Amino acid sequence: MNEQLLKDLVATAQQDNYNWDVVLDKFPELSEYDPQVLKDYVATVEKEDYNYEIANSKFPEFKFEQDKKVKVLCIPTNSKPS
Repeated sequence: MNEQLLKDLVATAQQDNYNWDVVLDKFPELSEYDPQVLKDYVATVEKEDYNYEIANSKFPEFKFEQDKKVKVLCIPTNSKPS
């Protein structure tokens, strides 16, 4: 799930005074999700003072992209450079 898409949902819900018929029609890419889950997400984001890290952790069904940092494991070898 793209976090920015859900941030846009939050902003749109506020802009459209939480008229969910109007709001959800603007996000056809979210149609696979239960509308109540989307409403709950918006309410949670607001309750958590827009701390998306906390809010996102409460919605595993969105399968947010994990941090893209990659740890590199360096294993020394016994060979010497040529």
